[in-house]
Amino acid sequence: MAQEYSGSGKGSRVYVEKQVRVPNFAMSYQHSHEYYEFFYLKAGSCRYMTEGRIYHLEAGNMFIVHPGDRHSTSYQGKVPCERIVIYFKRELIDGEWWKEHADTDAFMGSSCKLSFSLKAKAVIERTLRAMLSENNMPDGYTSEILLLFMKQFLIDLVRRGTVMNDFVRSNDSFGRDIEAVIRYISENYAKPITLEEAAESINLAPTYFSRKFKSVTGSNFRDFVINIRIRQASQMLLTTDDSVTEIAQKCGFNSANYFKDCFRRTVGLSPTQFKKQKGKV
Repeated sequence: MAQEYSGSGKGSRVYVEKQVRVPNFAMSYQHSHEYYEFFYLKAGSCRYMTEGRIYHLEAGNMFIVHPGDRHSTSYQGKVPCERIVIYFKRELIDGEWWKEHADTDAFMGSSCKLSFSLKAKAVIERTLRAMLSENNMPDGYTSEILLLFMKQFLIDLVRRGTVMNDFVRSNDSFGRDIEAVIRYISENYAKPITLEEAAESINLAPTYFSRKFKSVTGSNFRDFVINIRIRQASQMLLTTDDSVTEIAQKCGFNSANYFKDCFRRTVGLSPTQFKKQKGKV
């Protein structure tokens, strides 16, 4: 799970993480935060949804999320998606630097998708690897080193990145209907939820709804519901003393064995292994 990043207070610094998402994983809701998010997709493909637009990202693409913009992701294809994310607050770099690098400042004025040439991709990934290494093995100099890397990274984005505007609008009536269905799933994952009921709620035939749901979210309806339930179950495994059977029931699974199978298929570990690995005995 991603750590919460504040970017403020004593010892604050740039934060970098790497995660691997299985295909058909989907964030259950759009969220926003007060810091920049630099989302680099190293392998796989995904959809990035922000402010009524949907962007398709392939390996080697990056998405910059502007503070305050609501966003979410869904993962596609048949291979795991490897992503590297940087969380960064603008005020970590002093105002004089921004004045001297006005082109970088302008470049970060809004959320956008970037693509890179093969040569540029190698440069970006080299910097990301160095930042990950520094982040994962911190010492007294880590904050300063990460800030230096961040300045280099920002300049390289301006020098080597190409802004892409190949988005699909999702703020039409159908997009809003799908968003309403997603909110309903997120709020009612513990209850039985069927595709037929979801389709009926927005007055669409089940077959048509199923096809359109996947075109917007990148996931079929059944897998989307399961992934939301698994996401909630993961949080409960780490934050409660409930048994695996109790968590399965509270997250909408009709049997503990089915829950265990779905959890292992999605996370790569059994619920018990997951709980132990994350330090919850």
